[in-house]
Order: sequence, then C-alpha cells, then structure tokens
Amino acid sequence: MKKILCIAASMDTGGAETFLMKVFRGIDKEKWHMDFCVTKKERGFYDDEIEQGGGRIFRITQKTDSMKKFKKELAAVIKENQYDVVFRSGASCFTAIDLWVAKKCGVKVRVLRSSNAGTMQGKVQQLINVFCRGMLTRAANVKMAPSMLAAEYTFGKRRAHKHACILKNGLDVSRFAFNEEVRTKIRQELGLDDKFIVGHVGRLSGQKNHKFLIDIFYEFQKKREDAVLILIGTGELKEQIQAKAESLGIGDKVIFLGVRSNVPDYLMAMDMMAFPSLFEGMPNVIIEAQTTGLPCLIADTITKEALVTDRVRMLSLSDSAEKWAEEMEKTDIATDRQAYAEQMRAAGYEMQDVIETFCKEIDV
Repeated sequence: MKKILCIAASMDTGGAETFLMKVFRGIDKEKWHMDFCVTKKERGFYDDEIEQGGGRIFRITQKTDSMKKFKKELAAVIKENQYDVVFRSGASCFTAIDLWVAKKCGVKVRVLRSSNAGTMQGKVQQLINVFCRGMLTRAANVKMAPSMLAAEYTFGKRRAHKHACILKNGLDVSRFAFNEEVRTKIRQELGLDDKFIVGHVGRLSGQKNHKFLIDIFYEFQKKREDAVLILIGTGELKEQIQAKAESLGIGDKVIFLGVRSNVPDYLMAMDMMAFPSLFEGMPNVIIEAQTTGLPCLIADTITKEALVTDRVRMLSLSDSAEKWAEEMEKTDIATDRQAYAEQMRAAGYEMQDVIETFCKEIDV
C-alpha cells in the first residue's frame, strides 16, 4: 500500500479541500492510504469524516507563525510515516515551499495542484508570484490543475501547457441528478415553495464578490417581487454582506444558510445561480449546478472551460448590476433539468474516472 500526505490550512469546505475529500471517499483503500497535515488548531468541517474513514490528521505550526517550526514539523511527519506521495493544493507558487520540504525528505512523488486562477494578494505579491513560480514549482514533479487558466496562473503558460495534467473537478454524478421530489422537499422546508430562488454557494470572502451580488439581487427583486436570495457558505465578510442587504432594505429577502452537507439538494431547489466571482480556477459549484440542470449566470473572469452545458451564461463584471438583473430575468427555468447529469458524465466529470486519472499520475 502506498501512502499519500495531503497538506492544507484546514480541512474545511473550500473547493480544494472538497476535491480532496472526493478523492478520499472514492480511492481504492487497499492500494492507497491518505492522511492530512493541517496548520490550523481548530477542527475542520471534514475532520470527523477523515478519522472515521481511517485517515489521520496531523497539526503543525503555520508558516506565518514560524517558518522554521513549520518546516521542521512537516519534515518530522513525512519522515516518521514514510510517505510515497505529498500533495499540496494552492494558487500561489509559494505553496510549493511545502514540496521542497518533501523533496529534502526524499519523497518520490510531489504533487502541486493549482486551485485557482488568482488570489486576493496585492499587486506586489502577485508580481513576486510571477517571478518566483518557475523556481518554486520545480519542487513539484507532478503538476495538476482543474483548468488551463488555473495551471497558467500557478505554473506559467509554458510550463502549464507542457507539463500540467488537467484534472477535472469531478463529482458523483448520480448524487447531483435532478430530482423533483427533493426540490419540493427543500423548498417546503425553507418555506419558499412559492418563491423564485436565486442561489449562491461559496465562501463569504472578497473573491466571491458578494457585495456586487447583493447589488445585482437588489435590482432583480424589483423585477420579480417573489425573488429571494439564499447564500450557502460562511466566511469573514458575513456581517458586512448582511449589513449591505439591510441597508438596501432587502434583509428579509437574503437568507444566510451557512455550511450545508447536502448542497446538491439545495441546488435542485434553486431556480438559478448568480456567480460574479473576481476570479476562479474552475468553480466546483458551477460544475455541480450544471449537473442538476440549474441555470447559472457567471462572471466572464471565470475560465470558459466551465461552460460544459448550455445551462451557463457569462457576463462582464464591468456591466452594471441592472444589466446582470436583466440577464437573470431572461433565465429559462422551463427546461427539463433531468438530462444534464448524463451530459456531465459524458463530458468526463464522473468522479471515479477522475480518481483513476489522479492515481495514474501519482503512481510513478
């Protein structure tokens, strides 16, 4: 049996962590054992599931607290458990520092998977990222990304096109296949069975652009009085987003649901999704939403590789909130949503197929 160590800040519900959990659930546990190394002291959303599934979670010092301690403690974890593979996700090339530690420890396979096509870092840090990515990402002898846009951001265009494996954000397609009974149940539980539900799933952080989303919904609800906005996720900007909704007089129409374990059910309950992110690598939720047949209006900052079906339309962030609302009003909600799961399976998004590709790439 070969052993994999996955490094993350914490095993919470971010896109990179969710991808790792999909691999953890579906990988052949007779051939592979997965552990996790995190730098946050607090327990993460997925910690219980990892431990119940036979994985271990090691907690070490954060780089920002002490780089010296971080390297020493990570090296100790790797050496004591003799890992065959060390896996790290991240957008910035600086996450590859972890893989230099793994290389020094003699780890044969060192994987860096780009998780995004940008960061919220300042311009100086972004420039440093561009100039250092060649040097730092050399530690990764396996390079992965969910899209070519994400690969180019982390590795640079030349290295991305030459070396990166595009590993899709797969999912259990059958779990996301549209079900009318599930849609009705969730809408009734929310007390919204007679409403037009606009949805968004994502961390309440700057990248996701929720303040503009609130502006968009403010304009949209003028056109549809039965409209409500449900937000799934949590994050540091929750209070600011709530305050903005209240200031616009739509606080009663914006519902914060927090983290939910049954996201597919809520996607089925929605009538459309608005997703004006500043940047994305390949958003998991847009892949998931398409599988349920949910119409999505997304920012054109997101890679066009996300347009797998006709359920997704793009609009510029330079367009006004009124323009976004006008496009939302054109949404076709009459289309049969049940056919899209098979389309996504045919497009290669079945998670078991993705796991097979993943294992081939790291089994060297």
